[in-house]
Amino acid sequence: MPEDYLPAVRPTLGDWGELHHPSWGGSLPWRASLVDQPAALAGNGCFAEDETKVTYGTGCFVVVNAGVKRPEPPEGLLASVAWSRGGAESPGFTYALDGGVFTAGTAMNWLRSVGIVADVAETADLALSVEDAAGVRFLPAFTGLGAPWWEGDARGVLSGLTGGTTKAHLVRAVLDAIAFRVRDVLEAAWKGGQFRPQGLRVDGGLTKNRYLMQRQADLLGLPVELGPGSEATATGAAALAAISAGLIDERQVKERVEARDAFQPRLSKDERDTEYAGWLDWLRQARELR
Repeated sequence: MPEDYLPAVRPTLGDWGELHHPSWGGSLPWRASLVDQPAALAGNGCFAEDETKVTYGTGCFVVVNAGVKRPEPPEGLLASVAWSRGGAESPGFTYALDGGVFTAGTAMNWLRSVGIVADVAETADLALSVEDAAGVRFLPAFTGLGAPWWEGDARGVLSGLTGGTTKAHLVRAVLDAIAFRVRDVLEAAWKGGQFRPQGLRVDGGLTKNRYLMQRQADLLGLPVELGPGSEATATGAAALAAISAGLIDERQVKERVEARDAFQPRLSKDERDTEYAGWLDWLRQARELR
């Protein structure tokens, strides 16, 4: 696509005027404009290079703060502007690398819609009721396979079923697959030169699933840190507007969104790497199915 056809990138932070609505009885200043995933990056306090967040919702969206120099995106990931500042005092861009896992919360809703569970809230206890998934594997690809593979015609795969497979095994396989897919995306970022963060900041509805959060920590070998609320997108939009208005700075935002809970990894490096190698081997076979 010719570059002239694309819209210009405008500052995220600035004085854009005022917003009006009859129900407000007045006006509000408009000081920031950005979309959901960069907002969630800020809402998790990820203002430093290599700090990383994952939003667990309908899909999982991994965003890495790539710093102030325009990055060359690693294979399979996208590079974008996280936010930018206008004005002579502090012009400049903060860049991001991102990759989407398109099926996460939708897989949990599928478990409910086909009658495997009555309520998504019960999935953590079900997963913990068995020692492992008993050989069951699940590929979360209801609408194609996202980063870093980008195969739009891929579809969900369920394998390894036996007469002894229970709904607990199915649930555990689905949750494990979500955690493996997040590692797929992060591995692409780390192989491309981004450093591993000290911890992974997370938000979104699926962070309430304690089995999934612990499994994610185990498979990554990183603490998985939950902020004070699950709606980091709204927090980030408000925080950047307040920064733009001079009411707060990045350090104060980080203090306000400090982690309230963290899941520490319990697997050794050999254990998690062995598990991941098994996932990649199965994934290679599953991707060939149509």
